[in-house]
Amino acid sequence: MSRFSTTVAESASAETHIAYRQLVDVTVNSGTTLHLTTGNQFIFTLGNTYSPVGGLGGIEPIEEEAEPQPSTVRLWLSAVDSASLFAPLQEDMFGRPVVIRHCYLNPNDWSAIHTPDTLWTGFINKVEVRFADTERGNFYEIEAETALRRQALVNNFNRETHWVGMGYSGDLFFNYIDQIPLARTMWGQRPTGYSGGGGIVGPDDRGPQYDR
Repeated sequence: MSRFSTTVAESASAETHIAYRQLVDVTVNSGTTLHLTTGNQFIFTLGNTYSPVGGLGGIEPIEEEAEPQPSTVRLWLSAVDSASLFAPLQEDMFGRPVVIRHCYLNPNDWSAIHTPDTLWTGFINKVEVRFADTERGNFYEIEAETALRRQALVNNFNRETHWVGMGYSGDLFFNYIDQIPLARTMWGQRPTGYSGGGGIVGPDDRGPQYDR
């Protein structure tokens, strides 16, 4: 099955000398999108300038999933000083979109010979700082998923994230976030409970001898 939508890309993949690149768009909370690319050349395509990260960044291999479950991709970028190391942590990155595309370049002038195809899309789950790695040094790692499935930090449950990060501007749900921990859910007229393996409803329905 072809991974490209054009015959030009298919032909380029069969050449003796190829220049393959992955392009990454990461949207940050301020509304700005970072455009980065593997390799050492600037790439002008899709109306944007993609800055090369060379050996200072990378993407873990993207695996095709046989099951329709959320998949995870990790990206990393080296931090050359303390300012660049902690600057990403000042942004609320949870839920921000990530798009990974790929294309081939003309090895003569390093221009994209076709419109890049989308390889993977997802949302940022977390950003972590890692120190003194034997190969990467100090760097920060972005973990993105096709569907967010991990429990988010408490500070992500606020009106700003709901309106800006998740795109529900004007929704008042988080005005009542302080009331959720004290709420009791009912099944009919009886409170629900959880005993580890499955839910029970009020007194145990197996009979009074099992009631606690």
